[in-house]
Amino acid sequence: MYQIKKESYGVKLIFNGFIQADEMNKWLTELRGVVPGLGKQYHVFIDIREMKTLPADSQGPMIEGQSLLKNSGMDKSVVILEGIVTAMQFKRLMKKVGKDKNKKYIDSSANPLWETAGVRWLVDGKDPDRNLYM
Repeated sequence: MYQIKKESYGVKLIFNGFIQADEMNKWLTELRGVVPGLGKQYHVFIDIREMKTLPADSQGPMIEGQSLLKNSGMDKSVVILEGIVTAMQFKRLMKKVGKDKNKKYIDSSANPLWETAGVRWLVDGKDPDRNLYM
């Protein structure tokens, strides 16, 4: 399951459970419709705490969606994760999109204020790696 929510800073993406290729392609199509309305510069909050590892045929659309965001005006992004396996897979997939100095990862199990820390990174530029408990 996925959700795409427009926020004042840009867009919030939430992924839960096992996401098969047909659902990931549906997400990509929906994302393509949302991106033009985000403006020339925006931020992206990605919550993958409850996402299971992606099947091989779901990885392509995820990479394509992240590339779309990166190349369409995304300034900063934050990824909220939990669990080493999904975290490692997502970081590996994002390397295929390209280096992004404005992307931060927050482990929700290590930072109980993960949502606040993520939004503060996007809106105020407060580095969550330096401000663990705000």
